[in-house]
Amino acid sequence: MRSNKSLHRLSCTVLVLFACNCVMTLQTFHTTQKAYAKGTKGAKPLSGATSQQRIFSLSQEQKNSEILKIWGVPACVLMGKERPRGLYVTGFTGDGLGSQMGLQTGDVILSLNGHVLIDAKQADSVLTQMKSGRLKAVVARASGAVGGISFLSPTIIYTADPLNQTYSSQNSGSGAIVTASGRSEPATEQTISALEDYMFGLVNQDRAANGGLPPLARSSQLSRLARKYADDMKKRNFFAHQDPDGLSPIERARRDGIMASVWENLATEYGNRNYRSLVQRGQNQMMNEPPNDPHNHRGCILNANHHCVGIGVSIADSRVYCVQEFSPESIP
Repeated sequence: MRSNKSLHRLSCTVLVLFACNCVMTLQTFHTTQKAYAKGTKGAKPLSGATSQQRIFSLSQEQKNSEILKIWGVPACVLMGKERPRGLYVTGFTGDGLGSQMGLQTGDVILSLNGHVLIDAKQADSVLTQMKSGRLKAVVARASGAVGGISFLSPTIIYTADPLNQTYSSQNSGSGAIVTASGRSEPATEQTISALEDYMFGLVNQDRAANGGLPPLARSSQLSRLARKYADDMKKRNFFAHQDPDGLSPIERARRDGIMASVWENLATEYGNRNYRSLVQRGQNQMMNEPPNDPHNHRGCILNANHHCVGIGVSIADSRVYCVQEFSPESIP
């Protein structure tokens, strides 16, 4: 299984697509397991879906919306005889209209102010041409409701300059204006090491808070592997488990002399928060995934068989890349 490039609040989801009546069932695995095990054994429907899959992708090509700050693929929703099309949210790239509207990974945006969407770039085109004012979306979300789908109509108020991420949220209560800004905090080695220490602490805090799992040891070798990959994603401007050279996590580990099995989590966050807050947001996003799913980020963090972890962080302007490398074996 190959990972699909995706920027996400957690990024990188591995997409497994199955042919079905000329569309493809969208399955997600947020964590690359071992050596990218071949086949589809263990594949599960989208989180929250009923026993019958309700959301199908129409393309494998992901695109990002600079205004909504999301990645997505064209999709359709099965509702009886109806097949409305929309934009399936595969992840978030940071603070934007999408997060302000309360969108979640797995949602399907059917329309924005009456404009039907099937493409993330189309969303930017619609929003760029709109005037300041009320923005209403129609969103389909997999749930336990009758038919397996719930419909939401989130609404926010935004200003005339959405491309500069200047907007106010009707749902925020304060009506404060949020404007993207540059970092005043220097990205020094000391800063990066402190962020890695912080994320390591968050991982063990989350393990302790969920069933009293024992803390993970910190592996220097896995940490070097994680830092190297975070830096590579920053320098070559990509975000995926598989790098531009075609190497998977296990192959990169072998190249660095690590023969043990390795599980990898990736997260990237972008916004006007300080770096520590962005790291915390990335960890929170992973932990907010559905419980009891060994294939997602949360399941990887809470895997009782894991013994150690390495954390790597890299900073590019207002973006933070986070890499977590886990192993059930003892790696110094």
